[in-house]
Amino acid sequence: MANAIREQIENLRDQLCRSESEFCRACFEGGKSAEAQNPPNVFRRRQDDSRPYFFFVFDKPNNNDPNRGSGLEPIEILDDRFGGNATRINTIKLLQILGFAGESQDLLYSKKIHITNAVKCDKCAATGQTGQIEIGREQASRCHQQFFFKELEILQPKVLVLFGANADRFVTGNAGPSWKLRKEVINGKTYTVVRVHHTTATSFNTHGKKGLAYKEKLADLWEEGRIS
Repeated sequence: MANAIREQIENLRDQLCRSESEFCRACFEGGKSAEAQNPPNVFRRRQDDSRPYFFFVFDKPNNNDPNRGSGLEPIEILDDRFGGNATRINTIKLLQILGFAGESQDLLYSKKIHITNAVKCDKCAATGQTGQIEIGREQASRCHQQFFFKELEILQPKVLVLFGANADRFVTGNAGPSWKLRKEVINGKTYTVVRVHHTTATSFNTHGKKGLAYKEKLADLWEEGRIS
């Protein structure tokens, strides 16, 4: 079927968030947290039927409160409305260093990479808090079952690149050492997994050597992804 993968991803996106008023509320039923809930971040669209080699997985959106009522929801991960966002800028730099950028007008789109969040909501369902907070295990598990695991099933990546300890914990249940390749069983399937430093300014510039450390430490893996 033409565009089967793209269509499946579009359908999953619509289940997560169709508009600023139609979106998943599975974790926010009743209570003050439901009143304050933002439309969840949606993962990036696939522009064709290609399967990405890599999943770039961030932990969760930071804080979507400033975007409420903008009329531009659903909010795509690494939204470009705030051009000075360091995470977005550094992620684009990383794609350029790895040779994956420039494949379309969307600078964060690549046939070889799918960018997503392990948890789609920016708020804790139990408290309504947002920002740099902990997300409960039940909320993360529900989000995985309804969305993240389905992304994996549809797109079938080879390698999961987990940006930061929280992304690692959300996806695998533990935070492994940075840069070390390992095998993890996720939703019944074994994946190659690597935890890398987040693309926030301090982590990217210091631990990531402004992007060069990612390529230095994982050069063979990137090259395999480029040519496969």
